[in-house]
Amino acid sequence: IVPDGELRWMGARRTENLLTYSEDFSNAVWTTLSAPTLTTGVEDANGGLTAVTATATAAFQNFRHVNLVGEIGRTYLSTAYIRRRTGTGDITFTTARNLVTAITVTDDWQKISVLSAPLDNTIIYYLITITTAGDEIDVCFPQIEDVTNQSIKTAAEYIPTTDAPVTKWFDTAQPTA
Repeated sequence: IVPDGELRWMGARRTENLLTYSEDFSNAVWTTLSAPTLTTGVEDANGGLTAVTATATAAFQNFRHVNLVGEIGRTYLSTAYIRRRTGTGDITFTTARNLVTAITVTDDWQKISVLSAPLDNTIIYYLITITTAGDEIDVCFPQIEDVTNQSIKTAAEYIPTTDAPVTKWFDTAQPTA
């Protein structure tokens, strides 16, 4: 919905990052289960220092954003940039509906996106798990978007947040043929 009096180009896309503190992994909304070590202030995919390194000191360690409440029947897109520092073990990304997706992680930054929709509860999970002790990954630019009824269900440009979700309009062109 475009606010009254605000001009938008036909095809503008409204995007909202629902995750709070998306660049502050030391904030209490980011919790660890099974206690991986998190190192903040790591170089991110754009050369800044907003990424975090997660080091698994035992098998199946993970970190997550504290339970975000969504709506049953809506579609959410969870995104992060991830790269591997050390190891070869599996990495998984858990999202809405407790959907666990195995992801292939290399030593180059990769944009990982998973679509999901809560069916029986309203919890949207944002959980990254390192399955092998000693493995390390870097994570930056975490984002969850509500893409319900959007014709474009790919991840939008990253929107940093602090204590509240942030909305931004993106004016994009789509080919007609």
